[in-house]
Formats: sequence, structure tokens, C-alpha cells
Amino acid sequence: MKLRSILTTVFVTLSLALTAVTAHSADLTINSWFDVPTLYGGQASITLDGTSRTVNAGQLRATVEGTGEQWISYCTDLGATLASGPFTQMSLSAAQGLPAWQTPDWAPGGIERAAQMYFTFRDEVDSPREAVALQSLIWEALYDETPSFTSGRFQLEAPGTTAGAFGRANSWLTEDDLTALTGNESWWGPSTLTGDYRVGQGLLGGVQTIPEPSTYTLFAVAVPLLIFTLWRRKINP
Repeated sequence: MKLRSILTTVFVTLSLALTAVTAHSADLTINSWFDVPTLYGGQASITLDGTSRTVNAGQLRATVEGTGEQWISYCTDLGATLASGPFTQMSLSAAQGLPAWQTPDWAPGGIERAAQMYFTFRDEVDSPREAVALQSLIWEALYDETPSFTSGRFQLEAPGTTAGAFGRANSWLTEDDLTALTGNESWWGPSTLTGDYRVGQGLLGGVQTIPEPSTYTLFAVAVPLLIFTLWRRKINP
């Protein structure tokens, strides 16, 4: 019984520590495909909520200042401009649950569907066609619950879109074998000291969520406490 009690204490403490892994802030430098020759991108002729326009679509490179960590990402907000600066990394569920004034106007479950598209097709992007197709697919997943490029809030048209991208996006849209999410995927939202996530485009990427300093503090407190508890029980059976 004593061993069971000790193991229960350890389990509860570790569970609390892991639950604290929710968000991380960092300064990111964001470069687009038209700034970096090794990235792919092009044009997409879109309609969002009845307004038609032609937009840049494709790969973005995020670099964490101070560490040099990089990943290829895609835009998750058609209503904001691309900007470097402070970002907050959080889980997809936390991002979806942010107050409306802090987030893009996603459809329910939009960020999870977009993440599935991102992780399923990102390794197939080897030309502007695929890059525009994947970006369009992510936008479609974010803004519409029912996948279709010809109806709903977000629509894509072949004329004005990078050659071949519309066809590739449509073929991916009907793909059933999508990568299952693990729960460790994250979203980076542009942030300021006031917590406003609408100052720039949010990004998909950075697969593993990063512990907050409070998580390490919890471990630092919990481990000595467990050792002390075990020692006390050993000398006072």
C-alpha cells in the first residue's frame, strides 16, 4: 500500500507538470517565398466571404531568433499581413479556443483540419504549383467545415492561380488518408505585450510544443519533494 501511495504521488505530480506545457513565446523572423529563392510560391485567385482578390500563396520560413531553429510554414490568416516579431506558440486546441478578438475567424475545428493538411502534404511540395496548392488547401480547411473550392466562405479559381495549382489542390482535397495528429502539433500566433494575436499572420509549424519556464519550476519543486517523501517513509515505516 505504501508503494502504491508513492507511485500515485509520482504519477499525479508528473501529470501536473506535463499539463503545464501549454505555450511558449519567442521572437520569429518570417521570410516569404518571394524573399528566399529556395522557397516555393505563386499566386492564388481566391474569394473569401464574397470578396475576390489575387494573393501571394506559398511557403514561409520561420526562424527563432537566438537559436536559429527554422521550419517551413504556411499562413493561417488571410485577414492579416506578414510580419516578423514576437510570437506565442500553443497547442492547436488552445489556438482554436482563443477569444474571437485574438484569432482569425476560423470555422470550428479549422486549425486541426489545416494541420492535418500541412503534415500530410508538406513533403510533397517541390514546385510553386504544390506550394500554392497546399496553402490553398490550408485556407480551405480553416474557413470551411465542408471541403469545397467552389462553395463556402473560401473559394479558389483556376484563372489567375499559378498553373496546375488548382488541379493539384482539388486532388489533395479528396484525399482520405490524412496524417493523424498526435496532440503535440502547435500553432504560432503573432503577439504583442497586450496579447493581440491579430498583428500578423499566424503560422503552422514547430511540431513539438515547448515547455514554459513554469514547467521546469514545477519539476524543480516536485522532484526534491518526492525524494524527501521517500526518505521520510524509509526512516519512519
